[in-house]
Amino acid sequence: MHNKLMFVRRDDATTAWAYVGSANLSESAWGRLTMDKNTSQQKMTCRNWECGVLVLANT
Repeated sequence: MHNKLMFVRRDDATTAWAYVGSANLSESAWGRLTMDKNTSQQKMTCRNWECGVLVLANT
């Protein structure tokens, strides 16, 4: 299985959030800026597609 979980809540805050997703902190996961040979413009090249869900909560 390949998933990440993050739960964040500060002691003095009334809000919190949770993230559940599959993204790694890598170039394959987030993409890379490359030069398009046809247009000579920068473009984002992604080799993998990742998915994540952010859940906001009031405590």
